Amino acid sequence: MNAHFARYYRLYFWALVLLGAVQSLLYATTVIRHPDHIQLLYKGVQWAHFNHWIPYGNLVTGGGVVPGGLSSLLIGLPLKIYDGMLSVNIVILIFHLLALFCMNEALKGYFSPLQRLAFVALFWLTPWRASKAVIWNPSYLYFAMALHFWTAEKLSKYKSQNLELAVQGGRCKSRTTRVNPQKISGFGIGFKGFVLSALHIFAIGFAFQLHASSVILAVTSMYLYLRKHIKINLLGAFTAVGLVLLSLVPYYLELQNNPGLMPVVDSSKEKFFYGKSLVYVYPFIKGILYWCRYTSMLFPKFVYSGLDFSFLDEGAVRTSLSFVFNGLKHVAGVISMVFSLWSLGWWIRRVYQKRTEKFYFASFVDNYVLAVFCAVVIVTAISPMEFSHWHLMLVLPVACVSFFRFLIDKKFAFQNRTLVWVVVYFIIFNFVAALSSRDHNWKNNLTQDYPSYRDEQIAKKQ
Repeated sequence: MNAHFARYYRLYFWALVLLGAVQSLLYATTVIRHPDHIQLLYKGVQWAHFNHWIPYGNLVTGGGVVPGGLSSLLIGLPLKIYDGMLSVNIVILIFHLLALFCMNEALKGYFSPLQRLAFVALFWLTPWRASKAVIWNPSYLYFAMALHFWTAEKLSKYKSQNLELAVQGGRCKSRTTRVNPQKISGFGIGFKGFVLSALHIFAIGFAFQLHASSVILAVTSMYLYLRKHIKINLLGAFTAVGLVLLSLVPYYLELQNNPGLMPVVDSSKEKFFYGKSLVYVYPFIKGILYWCRYTSMLFPKFVYSGLDFSFLDEGAVRTSLSFVFNGLKHVAGVISMVFSLWSLGWWIRRVYQKRTEKFYFASFVDNYVLAVFCAVVIVTAISPMEFSHWHLMLVLPVACVSFFRFLIDKKFAFQNRTLVWVVVYFIIFNFVAALSSRDHNWKNNLTQDYPSYRDEQIAKKQ
């Protein structure tokens, strides 16, 4: 069977891509109207119909707003081209596709086509990803994470020291690669290095104007740079930083008139304080466990609850299917969570074994996964609030890589048609959840509500 998948890799790859894209659009079409959606739609309508640019994003949980007007562009521009939810949904899907292609391209040098097919199935079809192809600021973050990973992988080839570590006889050996001194200068790794470095910083700036979790990317980059896993072209990095800061000028000007837009936690918010997870253990454990949940079948409550099969006529068939499926989802959720926790334990054990080698892995992919996980730990510890699943959604692609590495090591993904059954379950779950779950309904949804909302906003201006 493995030989069959390997032979027809391209066919299966594009079949999975098409299937995931269709299910993403189904989720996007049936999502029920929510205040977070309206925040973005308001900005989009204001620019598309009145040329009013709002230079800041959605409200932040702890107070203030997300800096920058990128969300106005991401929603307003599609609405200028075609005034309907379809245009917005297609743009979001394009960003998800770019994320998939960036991840797949970055993994090419490390895994076989068959192994990457397993990753595509795990990441692209999981309801954790597919259900987030809706109008929501975290929905664009997968692209930022994937672009960050892809550029980091390319920049790892510029590092001045190739730390290929191997344990032989209990001793660590490090091989230094001879390189042209001109090429290892921060300003001298060439035009390609300039572009890659600029794109690497752009990924952080892109996420920064959408969600506070962008700090995870910044911490990851700092980790990679200080540990010499990547070599940054300083001119490219400074250029990107300058452009990002320039894009924040309208927000800064708006801030002068309205200081309440600053996303900071002040003394009036007693439930929010920096380092909360260091004082209360539960928020810290909860935040770290999302790393495991993202690769499990305990999907977000927005699609995990309310699965009543309302798209079917009432009767014994609907009642029976609802009972059986809701029972199955809990069994699948618990079993998959056990594997995800096992995966985390496997990774912690591997990291511990590398303590004598200063925690360097031979593969850049492993080093990157470790960097992102460390960033999650740091950000969770200093966060002023208890995280919900969307606060760390950014790391889903890398969490899938982490779990995928574990499955390869244990040979689970290719035994007894395991991958096929996972794909079948994802397909069925996505279909049911997109038509009848807590936040999705095929009869009453945002796609149907948008024309009336748009007309209401237009009427207010007249």
